[in-house]
Amino acid sequence: ATLAQAQPFEQLDFGSATAGRLAEPQHSRISFGLARAASLRGLALHIEVAFPPLAEGAAPRVSSADEGSHWPTVLLPLPQPAEVAVGDTLVVEAEARSADEQPRYSFHVWLQRAGAPSQPEALGCLCYP
Repeated sequence: ATLAQAQPFEQLDFGSATAGRLAEPQHSRISFGLARAASLRGLALHIEVAFPPLAEGAAPRVSSADEGSHWPTVLLPLPQPAEVAVGDTLVVEAEARSADEQPRYSFHVWLQRAGAPSQPEALGCLCYP
């Protein structure tokens, strides 16, 4: 079950993308405020594609998170599960490398305990593929 709201870590605009821009890795730091206590076992990645509006109204959108989608949701397991509490923060440093034929992604994951002034606890580095 989901512990926090989804957030984007990579954005590509194929309408304006050039080979040079795709060759540059994208880096992002994302913080997830955890909404419930649970055993955190990994990250779930999904893709969303937004298209320009075809007519007046909302732009068409396709998401692998939608029920019945033919695109898979990618699950990246942590090396060890971590028990988390409401108010903890999951910090993820993501890197996307899209220059190769097969894009590569890495996610360094830390857990900051609620009310704990100490350094975040490293949970691991997850890679795809």
